[in-house]
Amino acid sequence: MRGATVQTGDLIFLPDDGKMFSDMISRSTAMSKDSVALNGKTAAATKTLGSRDPETSNGAPAPVRASLPTYTHVAMVERGDDGVHIMHATVKRGCIRQSLAEFIADRGAGADVFRASRALRDPRSIVRRARAMLGAPYNPSFRIEQSGYYCSEFVFQAFANEHLFHLTPMTFGPDRSVLPQWVDYYRKLGLPIPNGEWGTSPNSLLAGQALRFIGALADLDRLG
Repeated sequence: MRGATVQTGDLIFLPDDGKMFSDMISRSTAMSKDSVALNGKTAAATKTLGSRDPETSNGAPAPVRASLPTYTHVAMVERGDDGVHIMHATVKRGCIRQSLAEFIADRGAGADVFRASRALRDPRSIVRRARAMLGAPYNPSFRIEQSGYYCSEFVFQAFANEHLFHLTPMTFGPDRSVLPQWVDYYRKLGLPIPNGEWGTSPNSLLAGQALRFIGALADLDRLG
C-alpha cells in the first residue's frame, strides 16, 4: 500500500521459502481458518451486519489479506535517525541487527508487515530489549529454557512488557502428530521433542487479535 511506511515495532513475517527447515515449520504450525489475521483482525472475529471495516491510521480501509498465510520467520522493525533496521534471530548468524536493504538482499521482499492493533505503550523499551539480545546464539531446540533465541521467541521477549503475545502449546505436526523430519531433527540434537510444551511460532503470534495486517513489504513506502 503506497503511502504507508514501516515504523518501530512493526513485525515482518516471511512465508515458507520451500527449504526443508522452513517447510517443516510451515507444515507444523499452519494456522486454521479461525485464527488467520485478515483485514486487520482475525477471521474468528467475524464482521457482523452493520459493523465497519477496519481502517488504517489515516482513515483509509485496511488492506485485505486475500489468502490464508503460513509464515515461517518473523523479524521486528526499528526505525531511527540512521534509517530502517531489522532485528531478528537467524539460524546461521544468531540474533542480529541489519539494515532493511541487507535484510531484503538476504530474504527478499516477499514478506508481509503487521502492526500492533493498539498503540504500543513503550516502543523504546521494545528496542532496548531487542538490542539486549543481539549477539545471542540461535536456539535450535525451540525450548524456552535453553540458551539463545529462535525467531518468534526473540519477538516475544522484545515485546514482553507490552503483553501482546502469549505462549501457546507448540506443535510439530498436524493434529498433535510429529512429523518424521522432527524426529530426526531432535535425535541429532539429543533432546526430546517439546510437542505440546509452551512456546511460540510466527503463526502463533498472529493467532490472536494483537496484530493487524499493514501490507506487503514490497508495496510499502519503506523509506518515506
